[in-house]
Amino acid sequence: MSGSIGSPRSGPRWRARASPPTSSDATTEVDTAAVLERCVALLERLERRAALGATPAAGQLAAPTTPSADLHAERDRYVASSDADQKAYERELFLLSPQDVLDRFGRPDDIDVSDRLVRWRWTWTEGDDTRVLNVSFANGYVCGMSAY
Repeated sequence: MSGSIGSPRSGPRWRARASPPTSSDATTEVDTAAVLERCVALLERLERRAALGATPAAGQLAAPTTPSADLHAERDRYVASSDADQKAYERELFLLSPQDVLDRFGRPDDIDVSDRLVRWRWTWTEGDDTRVLNVSFANGYVCGMSAY
């Protein structure tokens, strides 16, 4: 199906096509390297999940049998860091998926849901002190963290 709206004098011409454009019609270029890089990253994530035995159905999360990070050490590293180092650490987690966080820290002790955020909380006791690590999600991705 082909047609045009407007005329050369009144504005741009628009054409509707029933088939995708050919290479000679393409006006945008695809960054093949970036697409391949994203595909490889996805395959690596799937491979890690398969190695952990996590085979969730679509939309389900699977907690790993052994988290990849020592939660207590990660929390202590974050709290002991300077503000600049804390920001750098937060950037490491920024935009990770919930499954990535499960793979890294294991199952949270508590989940808090507010209007726009979902907060996962890990809590444990060391002596008389209660330690807490929070990871916040917005739209399904890590958007922040806090610890005390």
